[in-house]
Parts: sequence; C-alpha cells; structure tokens
Amino acid sequence: HSPRRLALVGRLRSAIDNGDLHLQYQPQVHLADGRPCGVEALIRWRQPDGSIIAPSEFVTVAEHTGLIHGLTSLVISQAVERAARWHADGMGIRVSMNLSAHNLADASIVDHFAALIEQYRVPPGLLLVELTESAVIDDEERGITMMRRLRDLGLGIAIDDFGTGQSSLSYLTKLPATELKIDRSFIQPMTTDRAAQVVVRSTVSLAHSLGMRVVAEGVETIEQRNMLRAMGCDIAQGYLYARPLEVRGLELWMDEQRPSLRRSTADRLDGRFGDERLRAGLPGAALPTER
Repeated sequence: HSPRRLALVGRLRSAIDNGDLHLQYQPQVHLADGRPCGVEALIRWRQPDGSIIAPSEFVTVAEHTGLIHGLTSLVISQAVERAARWHADGMGIRVSMNLSAHNLADASIVDHFAALIEQYRVPPGLLLVELTESAVIDDEERGITMMRRLRDLGLGIAIDDFGTGQSSLSYLTKLPATELKIDRSFIQPMTTDRAAQVVVRSTVSLAHSLGMRVVAEGVETIEQRNMLRAMGCDIAQGYLYARPLEVRGLELWMDEQRPSLRRSTADRLDGRFGDERLRAGLPGAALPTER
C-alpha cells in the first residue's frame, strides 16, 4: 500500500460519500437502420484541475478496498434516475450499467434496483445490467442467482466482453442473459482477419439461436459496420457513432440522429449548437478501452 495508493483510497471514499463522481453515456444504435436504442453508463472521476482519473485505476482500487459497493450504488442510483428522466421526456432508450465481479455476493443490489424502480416509476425493461463473462465464470452460482433475480425484476442482462473468457457453449445455455456483447478485440481486426470474422459470425448465430441480442463493441469504421450488418448483428457501439458523452451532449446527439426520439420540446435547442456542443462534451473524451 504505497502512500499514493492510500491517498487515492481516501480521496475516492470522500468522492463516493459526496457524490463527486458522475456518469457519461456512450450511445448504442440499431445496425439495421442506425436508430439510437440505448446507452452504456460509464463512471467518471473528474479532478478539481479538470483531469480525469481512469476508471481502470480507481475501480480496481475500489474492488480491493471494499469501496466497490458504494461506487456501484452511486452508479445505479444515477443511471436509474437518468433513465426515468429520459423516459418521462419521451426518449425510448435503455440504460445499461456495469456490475463488478465483487458485486455478485451483494444481494442488496437487487433490492436497491427494486426500490429505485418503484421510486422513479421507470419501466424495468429500460434498464440493463452488464456482467463480464469472466466474472460469471469465476463465481457461477452467485452470478446466475444474481442474474435470475434481476431478470425477475424485469431488467435485461448482458454478458460483456464475450469471447475473452473460457466459457463453453453449453455453459452459455445456462445463463439467463438477454444480450451478448462481443469484445472489441474481435471487432477491431475483423475486416482483415478471417479468424475474427468466424468468431463474430459464430457468436451472432449462437446468440440468436438462444434468443439473445448481439452488441458489437468498439465499432470504429464503416467497413466494420457494414460487415456486422451483413452478419445480422443487432446493435453497435463505438467511436464510429459517438464517444461517451455528458448528459447534455448525449441529448444533442440524440436530437441530431433522430429528432422524433424526444416528444418534449421544453428542453430542445434552437439550432445554435456551437458553444453548447463544446460545453456538453461533444465530441467528448474517452479511454480507448471504452470505444
């Protein structure tokens, strides 16, 4: 425990207690027609000097110090509240959020979701929880139990980073998941790597046969998009469409992509996007691992 790490733990604990962390949202779109269909909530910790500590750094610290439970609670609370606001404003998009492997033993998470759904009157079908393939494999019993309880509430379940773990096809049939997210390590080389193409095509076919949607992560080029579309992949997420955005930036992006998405006109712009786009975070900054 270096002095720097101990200082980081103390600052992170204060940030969680004070609600100083916030979410950005990366859009997801239907590959068939490009319509926005959802967002992934991504935690951000902005420092007083404007710099951002990478989630890969502080989430790991949270997992090893017991702070992950407070951090996850904060993410869930902010994401569900935002989903409820967008629903009230006529934005029919779902919000997905990530759970850590360390959350699988925390039964209170399901109760937290249930309380927030009742408090905000948000349709549970607009909420989706992402668990990495490796997290579920490492704690299969707890993972499947957690997934079933969340499904009973009406939430969607996504297996994130699919293809990077060691799961077998028979194992996949046991999971009460509604969605598979293909890891970007297969999407990036697929236009030139035949093996990657085979993995992606097989995953799409397998998921569909099990009644799951398929999301491709890290889509950055038109060629990747076209190939995924031809393979029948359902949803894409990546820099080709948008980086993770602040709330206002996302709403601007949604307005530009699909004006009919939002019925309310109370918060719409008059067309002068320049300065406000910058304040809203467009095009936005993100870590390469979140493309």
